[in-house]
Amino acid sequence: MNWDIVKDTNCGIAILSKYPLEIINKGLFPNPGLTKTTSSGKTYYLFDKGYLIVNITIEDKKIKLLTHHGFPYGTFDSSAEANI
Repeated sequence: MNWDIVKDTNCGIAILSKYPLEIINKGLFPNPGLTKTTSSGKTYYLFDKGYLIVNITIEDKKIKLLTHHGFPYGTFDSSAEANI
């Protein structure tokens, strides 16, 4: 079992595996810092999001795996293009 969390951020991303993992790359997406206040007055904030790329070795084969968290732009009435 192996896992990785992006340090010093509000982003947690992990891969749990019974097979050996080799971290190839990891990083953060630029956080556009969107907020949304609902009609009830509650304010929601975007947390940092990122990605993790690993090789998983199963017997003599390596499988490359990418996992990530994306921003829920629709929830914040925005789009990725509007935040470039």
